[in-house]
Amino acid sequence: MRIFRNILLAAMLCGVSVVVALAVAPLVAQPVANAPPDMPLEEIDPPPQHVQALGARSCASTACHGSVHPDPRARGANSTFIRRDEYIVWTDHDPHARSLRTLESEPSRQMLAALGIQDNAGKIVDQRGFNNCLNCHATQIRGETPNQIAYESINCEACHGPAQAWRDTHYRAGWSKESAAQQGFIDNTNLTARSQACAKCHVGAADREVNHDLIAAGHPALKFEMAAYHELLPKHWNDAQERAATKNFERELWTAGQVACQRQALDLLAARALRQSSSQAAKQSVVAPAWPEFAEYDCFACHHALSEKGWYSSQAGKLNALPAWSPWYFPNDEATPELTELRAKMVHMPRIADAGLLAAVQAARDSLAAKTLPLAGQEQALAAAQWDRSVQAYLRLAAEFRARQDAARFDKAVWPEAATVKAKLLELRQLLAFPTGFDSPAAWPSQDRLAELIAALTAELLPAEAAP
Repeated sequence: MRIFRNILLAAMLCGVSVVVALAVAPLVAQPVANAPPDMPLEEIDPPPQHVQALGARSCASTACHGSVHPDPRARGANSTFIRRDEYIVWTDHDPHARSLRTLESEPSRQMLAALGIQDNAGKIVDQRGFNNCLNCHATQIRGETPNQIAYESINCEACHGPAQAWRDTHYRAGWSKESAAQQGFIDNTNLTARSQACAKCHVGAADREVNHDLIAAGHPALKFEMAAYHELLPKHWNDAQERAATKNFERELWTAGQVACQRQALDLLAARALRQSSSQAAKQSVVAPAWPEFAEYDCFACHHALSEKGWYSSQAGKLNALPAWSPWYFPNDEATPELTELRAKMVHMPRIADAGLLAAVQAARDSLAAKTLPLAGQEQALAAAQWDRSVQAYLRLAAEFRARQDAARFDKAVWPEAATVKAKLLELRQLLAFPTGFDSPAAWPSQDRLAELIAALTAELLPAEAAP
């Protein structure tokens, strides 16, 4: 089973895509057809007053965000103009514009059938289960009449907030983002808000999650790192201006992404645990309650080569025969005492999600400061022989490399070591990439070289976090 198809971990180095690919098909921008609401309208009684999203086409006037060509005044780091072709960039290049059509594809139909959500005739027989999919693959918008709703691919309002209350005023003098926030507007110039909007789907939430059942049916596991995905996203805004205005933009974005993903991951864990301990929560769940939820654990602790040269097999004598709680969002075990305690509870795969576990989850969440957890040193990245830790270290280093590039460019300075650092990052990526034909790290690479590269890059790019 190819359980990790279509997941992409990538970083861009010097304008070149540097990818740790878990799959055959990369998540890159490709031209797609326009994406109007492409599911049947649904009659609702009473009228859906809660639906305040108007749809991407409500933003697509040529004078607003639907210009065929970008406004030339929007170029350069000093410009304050918008591009005005945001809708065109979304429809023609952004993968979010085809999220709903992905849900309607043949592989998705096969998954829905395997999960019992859709019958052989294509009829939805488990509406709650289908809603779990819709909540990330579609944006609910108002239909053509007061009693209708429609669905559109992940659109402007999925990130910027439902626009009914502020669409007609956001271009006028006196309008402010602060006041509009009370009307549902999301200020995505705030990197924390931007990261939180992404993490809700790309990490998961109580009403939208990818559990082990979905992974077994063929859905990619959700392994998200904000800075790498952001680098791949086709920009419908003035990227140069944003980078110039935000000192150490890549570093700030990585930090915001880590905090958002950590909190979202703990919120999802709490929701999963609560379903098992509360019959009321179980009744309201969009997925069947299951505990322990295997999606919380390190995939490759079970899905790995059995040979002595396997990534995990070489560590067999050091493991307790149980899969570890996934370190993807928490690569540093010793970040806070509360997080250490939670991992100790999770590592034994508790068969009952009791009040003690829920309290530990909340304590770990409360302990996460606004400043992100530091990068684990090379010993920690290797000690548990976990691919997730090593890849997160690579992605952290790649983000810092891009931050250094930005600083050199804006300061009009020369970074003499850039080529050498880039070459080491490329080698590290190649060591971590899946072998051809595999959807998992089939063999442990040279431990000495992996340790050497991580140590050297950490010393070069993150001297304050380098191991003594």
